[in-house]
Amino acid sequence: MRPPLLPTHIINTFAWILVVGVLYYLLFYSRKEQGTLVQPGSTQQVENDNILQGSVIEMFHNPHLDIDGFSVRSNNNTVTTFHFPPHTASAVMGIAKPGDEVIIGYRSGRMAHKGNMIRFNSIQNIKTQKQVFIDNIPHPILSGASEDKLFQITNPVFKTNEEGYIVAIVDSQYIFHIKPHIAKALHQEIKLAKSIAIRGFVRNKDEGFVNILALQSVECINIEIDGKTYLTQ
Repeated sequence: MRPPLLPTHIINTFAWILVVGVLYYLLFYSRKEQGTLVQPGSTQQVENDNILQGSVIEMFHNPHLDIDGFSVRSNNNTVTTFHFPPHTASAVMGIAKPGDEVIIGYRSGRMAHKGNMIRFNSIQNIKTQKQVFIDNIPHPILSGASEDKLFQITNPVFKTNEEGYIVAIVDSQYIFHIKPHIAKALHQEIKLAKSIAIRGFVRNKDEGFVNILALQSVECINIEIDGKTYLTQ
């Protein structure tokens, strides 16, 4: 004699419990095994593979003269160089400056385009206990809210990248950013120019960048070289 079948509502209840259990495992336990995921702008701490404690020695900058790194001497007298995105410089320097004792959190692996510089995730000042997480700082978007201006370059000083191409022009209190593909294409024209005029937007001071010479940065729209105009966007 066959055993009586369970009522349909009981079978459905067990099925729902099974489905909920599987979803719970996928959402929580599998995520825990893979590490914590942090969305941009979150205040949640990023998990780090490595922690280093030491004293900040000096700051470094890119060819545009924007501060984007510093070196730290650890307690065992080893010097490590760290990199951070230029737009986070104001936040980072608000936490620590040369001479301050800090705790750096970072993952394994180095950024190839920065040589031996390691990109870190978090920095904390030991004395003040202030801390910042790099990935939580949004990248500024050039809004174009301010009107573009035309600048006549009278006494240019050229800044080059590692390949030797001109990526920035300094004149008076301004530094004009030249995009890499333009720098390569117009290197000789810029270098040999008798007259240069640049139209662009002056970067807002609250965008997070810190110029090591306190120059005002200009994002170029176009550049006029000896009467010929080239788009730089």
